[in-house]
Amino acid sequence: MSSAQKHLKQLIDQTLQRTEHDLPAALSSAVARGFSHFIESVEHQQQRKRWLVSISSEAALSLEDKTLLEEMLLCQDSPVQQWLSCTESQLALRYLRQQQSPRHAAAALHGPAPQTRTSAYEQSRQRPLKDIGNVYCVASGKGGVGKSSVAAYLAVLLARQQLKVGLLDADIHGPSAPALLGLSEDLSVGEGQKVVPVEGRGVRCVSFGFLSDPYHPVVWRGPLISKALEQFLFDVHWGALDYLIIDLPPGTGDIPMTLASSITLDGVVVVTTSHEIALLDAHKAISMFKGLHVPVLGVIGNMLTFRCPHCNGSAEVFGDVQQLEDLCGERNLPLLARLPLLPPTSAGEPLGDEVLMEALQPAVESLRKPDMEHLHSRSMP
Repeated sequence: MSSAQKHLKQLIDQTLQRTEHDLPAALSSAVARGFSHFIESVEHQQQRKRWLVSISSEAALSLEDKTLLEEMLLCQDSPVQQWLSCTESQLALRYLRQQQSPRHAAAALHGPAPQTRTSAYEQSRQRPLKDIGNVYCVASGKGGVGKSSVAAYLAVLLARQQLKVGLLDADIHGPSAPALLGLSEDLSVGEGQKVVPVEGRGVRCVSFGFLSDPYHPVVWRGPLISKALEQFLFDVHWGALDYLIIDLPPGTGDIPMTLASSITLDGVVVVTTSHEIALLDAHKAISMFKGLHVPVLGVIGNMLTFRCPHCNGSAEVFGDVQQLEDLCGERNLPLLARLPLLPPTSAGEPLGDEVLMEALQPAVESLRKPDMEHLHSRSMP
């Protein structure tokens, strides 16, 4: 191990030992034992200008522990962050997971010997979606910010570029994709007892809106919702897709965690208005996805301004747009699009506004970037 690697391990121990946080039990125990004891490897990735630190599964850290750990190591005044700033590099943490032993001893006789540990990212690759190139989520910290409309617009815009696109409406409690795409057909079952998506506007769509009564809620608990989501992922005949857009429910609940553990998500876009409360919840959503190690592509600001059709005056409807720009600057994320509030959108009419289509075009181009290197470098919390 080089002197720089040893120095970084020492700095991590120093940073954690000096903290005054009221630490959760598992993290407190790891710090007390000397956290560097749980560091399996320290790798300097010169091209990415970052240090990749692999942490043993023996640390037994929960998602809350991991999030807190990253906040402590990457805060501005930590010895680790000060050293990283001097070396013009970043820090990425990889958490190793203990692989379970096979149920039957005979299973170990066939094929290569299993590795003792694999990362969470590698485990998620064990259940890929067949023939689907890129999987992106559209999320929001709170409801009512137009997330579902943005997801549907993005899917339609990608389809306009002669790409094969699917839209999975995972907002089980408030599915709106069928109405947004103007679809009224029922889902059918095809070969292999797999669900066949309904197609509209060039987009293959699956939604609970096709299955549920529009006037009655879906009253399901978390485990049942997670199981239903897995069926919508793996028991649907999506066919070959260039992009699958997943419209997540608002907030930080079971579904994002189920997705992150089931498949590899190539990125997430967070939608918010400029309202103060919406921005606070957007912060939480960004932190959650960083904790789940899902790359955050950027932020889309929705319903930012309204232009009066009578006097042609403009107003910032939900608050100062500068607050949204401040959020992007604080989280080191690009503002991918600025969308106005338009009467057709607020009236809930099916998609078709070319003004919004044009405003979303930069976000679509970001989704289509062939080099997604910027997604995998850790941005500041």
